[in-house]
Amino acid sequence: MIISTVLSFSSCCNNQEQTSNMAQTDPLNVNKKITIQAKNKKFICSDGSLGDTVYANRDVASTWETFELITIDSNKIHIKNHLGKFVCVDENAGGKCIANRDLAQGWETFILKNISDSTYTIQNQAGLYFSLDQNQNGMIIANQKEVGELEKFIIKFL
Repeated sequence: MIISTVLSFSSCCNNQEQTSNMAQTDPLNVNKKITIQAKNKKFICSDGSLGDTVYANRDVASTWETFELITIDSNKIHIKNHLGKFVCVDENAGGKCIANRDLAQGWETFILKNISDSTYTIQNQAGLYFSLDQNQNGMIIANQKEVGELEKFIIKFL
């Protein structure tokens, strides 16, 4: 089964009424804490000491590697980092993913597709997939048109 869901990385949760009547069988339809792991087996974090850029460079998931998945409606999801900031794809920075936005708009909205079990792809509004950039220390960049192994992420619901 393919789940196609719009995803935003978010800093607020004021839409709990909208989530209450969604099917509880789909893990994306409830507010949950999650971790995201890239192909390099490292957890994704938003590291304030690295300019809030999103990297897959952590061996263990702790506070900075835990996000909250918040369902807004059947197509829109927000995920907030540990500081309550939205992750965006900064198209002016080559598609670099950064967790520094207070509001979710176009650059903070993504499409999440379930590939199998807990494996997902994430696309930005331009249709480019999030990718693990192994040449930049595990930076997450939305710059790929096709899905390969580096564009697949494991999402664990905690």
